[in-house]
Amino acid sequence: MTQFRGSSWMRLVSVVLAGLMMTGVIGVGGAWANHSLLFPFFVVSAPNVTTFATQMNPFFNGDPGDPAHFLHYQYHFKNATAAATDACQAYSTFGHTSQNDIVTFDVSGFISTEPLLLDTTSGSAGGLGLNVNPPGNLIGYLLIINQCGNDIQCGEPPYGEALIADIANGGLWGYLADNIESGDDGLNGLRDSHVLPTGTRRPVHLLPTSVATTDFIVTPLGTAMLSSSTNRTALQMQQTSNFGNEFFRNYPGAVPNPPGFPAGGVYDRNENPLDFVLRPGVRCVGILGYSDLISAGVLANPVWNRQGGWAWLANVLVNESTNPNALTPAFNRNAIVFKRTRSSVFGPFVIDAQRVIRWSESSIGF
Repeated sequence: MTQFRGSSWMRLVSVVLAGLMMTGVIGVGGAWANHSLLFPFFVVSAPNVTTFATQMNPFFNGDPGDPAHFLHYQYHFKNATAAATDACQAYSTFGHTSQNDIVTFDVSGFISTEPLLLDTTSGSAGGLGLNVNPPGNLIGYLLIINQCGNDIQCGEPPYGEALIADIANGGLWGYLADNIESGDDGLNGLRDSHVLPTGTRRPVHLLPTSVATTDFIVTPLGTAMLSSSTNRTALQMQQTSNFGNEFFRNYPGAVPNPPGFPAGGVYDRNENPLDFVLRPGVRCVGILGYSDLISAGVLANPVWNRQGGWAWLANVLVNESTNPNALTPAFNRNAIVFKRTRSSVFGPFVIDAQRVIRWSESSIGF
């Protein structure tokens, strides 16, 4: 087992991991489903930032002595500074599990490559964290799969929590992992109430840049997320026009292409529309900032800089007819989206993070 790196890190781990108990309150809800846990986002940049993941296996009914019964940890990741449309790399590792097992580990592997908090029953052959060289500043998503002989041996689904710790700047935020109902089919195995489906949108509050920095963490969903990380999606800031009162949250199909496409842009706090059209795409996982989603002209507007405003954040279908720079196939996947806010006044620490899910513009479709 890798040793902890100094007493200061031990104290840090004690404080940070205490926050794991709060993720069910301040994080975003998950749902019980089959036997795959999806952690849709992690970030590691040791020793400054890391992600602590926890997995609980209350109903595992396999044989802990059987080498065929274990947990498979599948990472898909890329450099945090890479383009949002860049491909991901993959890394796998494996660990022990048994009924009523709990394991908490540092995804970066910097603090320890093995389970934390004196856990002696959840070890692995090569460490549970993302053991790549060089480690770098990485983002990605993680799948943890119960590997068993059959559903009876696997038992009911596991449960998971994540806590992202910005050690350098201060700040913690967490979420509950998603249970995928159909193996690793995240596209069909996650309920729409947990994602931002293609063809839907919801209002988002956009704080002024003088007060905060806001970005959107995006993980497109696919039908085989264990083996493939090529899933794509595209987002757009929109105004209200061209939908009307009858547009509901489970709108059947992709948002229409121009000329039926909603007007792009945002609103300031005095209800003034600021027009532009930007539809950035994401492959595998990516972080979209204001500069990706809002035009340079609006960001340079001194009124916007002081006030901010709001917009509809839409998951849109983008293909070659509407975006010559789009990849093939089209960006047409449901996605898990987090809105993350950092303070611009008291330092760059995270002050809020929340999941962006579908929302209705009327009572129709609830």
